[in-house]
Amino acid sequence: MKGVFITGGGGFIAPHLLRALDPSLVVTMHIRDAAKYASAVASEAAHPGIRIITGPLNEEEIAGKIPDDCDTVIHLAGAAHASSTEDMLDSNITTTRNVLQIMERRKIANLVFMSTAAVWSDTSGNRLSESMTTNPQTLYGYAKLSAERLIADSIGRDKIASAVILRCNNTYGPGGFQGAVATFMRRLLDGLPVQIEGDGLQMREPLHVSDVVDVIKRSSVGTQGAHAYCISGPEVVTIIGMAETMAKVLGRKLEIEWKPQNADRARHIIMSTEKAHRELGWTPHTRFEEGCRRYAKALCVR
Repeated sequence: MKGVFITGGGGFIAPHLLRALDPSLVVTMHIRDAAKYASAVASEAAHPGIRIITGPLNEEEIAGKIPDDCDTVIHLAGAAHASSTEDMLDSNITTTRNVLQIMERRKIANLVFMSTAAVWSDTSGNRLSESMTTNPQTLYGYAKLSAERLIADSIGRDKIASAVILRCNNTYGPGGFQGAVATFMRRLLDGLPVQIEGDGLQMREPLHVSDVVDVIKRSSVGTQGAHAYCISGPEVVTIIGMAETMAKVLGRKLEIEWKPQNADRARHIIMSTEKAHRELGWTPHTRFEEGCRRYAKALCVR
């Protein structure tokens, strides 16, 4: 990898990734929201020589601003939540289409795409694997799966050479602002009850951002074709177990406000990461309690 174009610079994964990349790598990062530009500029300290570009993520605006030696796109941009169906589809499907058009125009061969475990629905306690049929039950899952199919089509038409698709499960860590871990953390710090749907025994495998960064780096090798991987944390934790662990780490009393089960949420999401280990040499290392301690430290909690 000589040069890389990163989308989603306003999200929480990008700063962690920048700190881990080779300082000699030529990095261009896109951030759509100009209001977040100041925080993106601060990322320059994390990677010397980074070039930050803003504005709409489309071929006309962006293609000419990417250096000639860029050979890889790390596509982090997307949204798990949106104010409307249109915004959800635009953030995940239209954005991916635009990225593929940019890659075709600039002849950028390799893509790393952040997808989601939500391309599947309830596992009923069985481990998901890449060979299982996708069956999303949320709009977000449908949008990400549609983006994956755009990528496969682009490869099938020889517009790009390779794509690594990372189907990540419950990513969390410093800077995170969405998902159960971030929500529980905020409520505990504010002295509010943690809201849990159903019986709290739903199983998850929380994935720390440091493990996400590790697998992204291992994915940037440009193997021909499209390759999807289950990417999940190293241990199964129930939703109530997550809340109990965070309360312990923060030194807060746990109070729970029980909510009805959301029919749109999968009850269990646990995954086999065997393929990622075999083909990428990747294994998740950060156990949930340790990840929460790092999160709390970043928030200056003692």
